[in-house]
Amino acid sequence: MSLLIPGNYKTLFSLTLLVFILTIALLIYTYSSIISHKDREITTLRNTNDFLERELGRLNDKISELTQSLDSCRYNFSILKNESEQLSIKLDLLREQNEELSFEIARISSENAFLRERIDRLLEIIELKKYKLLSNKTLVYIEANNYTMLQYSIEYPGYLTINFTSNRNIYFVIRSSFDESIYQIYPTSGATRSGSFIAPVLPGTVYIYIHNASEYNTTVLLTIGYCW
Repeated sequence: MSLLIPGNYKTLFSLTLLVFILTIALLIYTYSSIISHKDREITTLRNTNDFLERELGRLNDKISELTQSLDSCRYNFSILKNESEQLSIKLDLLREQNEELSFEIARISSENAFLRERIDRLLEIIELKKYKLLSNKTLVYIEANNYTMLQYSIEYPGYLTINFTSNRNIYFVIRSSFDESIYQIYPTSGATRSGSFIAPVLPGTVYIYIHNASEYNTTVLLTIGYCW
């Protein structure tokens, strides 16, 4: 092992110092690069953070808008629900009214049918289209110089048709309870053994008196019809 000489020691010290300086410079460069890289990362992160904050603000605004829309929808839903309930009540009321009207229509239709039938009957009465037999080929016995009386209930104004034959002379007197007057005498004078005539009648009881104008008993064959 050789001894260091002062001149060599200076050279070694200079080299050592140079290496130290280079090492420090390298470290400074390396740290500077790292710091620069970190600065860029920080800038990037800050930009990203600013973007995210803007997005967060936009999303918050959107959430606020959607919340307002939701509140509005809830309010509108509440209104529509109330309207639906009111309409349901009105619908039930209308159904009840419809049932009542249907019943009333059925009742009025029934009354109309009854009135139409009544009107038809009255028209037939006015036009004297109805007819029924009150007596059909009935034999009536009458003593000499006496009379017999037949009576019928009359509901509507009309007339009687009377057909008769007798083996003696007879005559008819027609009276009514309507005014107790004599409506008709047939024949208008004298008496006859056969004939036919029409006698008007009014509502009430009609009385038909058949007088035997002979001194002998007689039998009358009689047919009486009622037209109204």
